[in-house]
Amino acid sequence: MRDIDVVVVTALRHEHEAVIRAAGARVDRWTHHDRDRSTPYLAGTYASGGRAFTVAVARATRMGLPAAASVAASLVERLHPRCLAMSGVCAGNPAEVALGDVIVADLAFSYGEGKRTAGGLIPDHRHLTMPDSWVRAAQDLSPRGLPSHAEPTERDSARWLLERLSHTAEPWRHPAWHRYGPWHRVLPALESGGLLTWSADGAALTPDGRVLVQRERHHTAVRRMPFAVAVGPIASGSAVVDDGRVWRRLRTSGVRPVLGVELEAAGIATVAHRLDVPFWAVVKGVADHADTRKDDRYVPFAATAAAEVLWRLLADRLLSGRALDRAAAQTR
Repeated sequence: MRDIDVVVVTALRHEHEAVIRAAGARVDRWTHHDRDRSTPYLAGTYASGGRAFTVAVARATRMGLPAAASVAASLVERLHPRCLAMSGVCAGNPAEVALGDVIVADLAFSYGEGKRTAGGLIPDHRHLTMPDSWVRAAQDLSPRGLPSHAEPTERDSARWLLERLSHTAEPWRHPAWHRYGPWHRVLPALESGGLLTWSADGAALTPDGRVLVQRERHHTAVRRMPFAVAVGPIASGSAVVDDGRVWRRLRTSGVRPVLGVELEAAGIATVAHRLDVPFWAVVKGVADHADTRKDDRYVPFAATAAAEVLWRLLADRLLSGRALDRAAAQTR
């Protein structure tokens, strides 16, 4: 097949499906390629505002850096893209991002690299950075108008606060606190409704409040929310983490603050660097905080929101200003 402008790799099937869904009608038709090879892919043309770029989307058969890097390298060598990208989910630093937020990596590294001694790991990381023009575009990117983004209602704010109070007595320290409200109406309503009580220690859930939180967790799917786009470092490891201690360990990595932890970003950045792909982008939705409360409730939303943000970023970089002449020529 002729050269492709963008290759998008995902680690899991549901992430792959989210990328295809999020493209929507802007990709008129997806065609299957190389079904009989080890790395099949879908190809299409993403068009908007009279401009277009070509794209191939493929997935690995399992999570992890080796699998994702193998797929990425195979497609880069065959399709010669201008940009190598990845969309999916990750764990987010609870001090910096909220569940459902989307992280765009301005830097990726493998945090397990180095020398392990009796005193612990001596880091020896290779930091790979996204081009500065792409970092700036990601910093300026607003999620408003994306299908998964919504401004919160007072009911949404009440649900969010009750959920936070089930974990901490200080929800106002949470990164998403200022996205919700208005608290001068929400807090009194929760108190008069018997769901929240006040003491010298602060706000706390009543028994009815705890029951409502449990019911919401089991019966309410997360479909739209006021998620934010955060730009910062993503660290890749070799194992899924749920002990809650990884953020403390990463403070000694020489990079702060690390926003996200997952398994593949460093592999994508490395493939782009070593195979001379001009641009790379890794976009991950926050599905958990790598702690003992890890569950899958936010996974579908995080995958979808990440895919929507990736398409918006690609469109901003490839369709505005100096659009790719190659894509325009191929769509005539």
